[in-house]
Amino acid sequence: MTFGPINCVHVFGEVDLDNGEGHSAEEPKSIGLNAADMLGKQVISLLRYLDGEMAKYAKPAIAESYVELEKRLRQTESECAKLRKSLAAEKDLRTSLERNCTSLWVDIENARKATVDLRDKLEASRVAFNKKSCRVDELTADLAKHDHLHAATLESKAKEAARSSEHREKLDVDCNKMQSQLLVVEE
Repeated sequence: MTFGPINCVHVFGEVDLDNGEGHSAEEPKSIGLNAADMLGKQVISLLRYLDGEMAKYAKPAIAESYVELEKRLRQTESECAKLRKSLAAEKDLRTSLERNCTSLWVDIENARKATVDLRDKLEASRVAFNKKSCRVDELTADLAKHDHLHAATLESKAKEAARSSEHREKLDVDCNKMQSQLLVVEE
């Protein structure tokens, strides 16, 4: 699309600023320049400036750069679309990771609670074990004392049994002597 200079032709007439009062519209006013002349000069200079600007932008080089701008715009829009998709995927990934992180924090908290519970149970078991261990030690000491007393009793009874056995043998010997003496006396 190319643009060329626009030629505007405007017809300016005199403007009655008094709305028909005083001098008539056909009579020349005493002011050297009327409002239409002043306004016309400004408009004409503005139109000349705009014509120059329009001619500057209507050059083929500018038209080519417009095509390049369109091409870059399409590329940028394509890149933006890709980035939007990537951003959406990253948002989904972030949401998923945040859920996983929250889940892991819940798991960590549950593990801490379980650790505290297990530590408390271990401490309770240790206390119970120590009580039972002390009781076992007491019973073992009592048993050792009883074993020692029993061993002493057995030893004394064994000595007594040995003495009794000696006495029995002596008595048997004495009995045999007496029987033999009795037989001798009876004969």
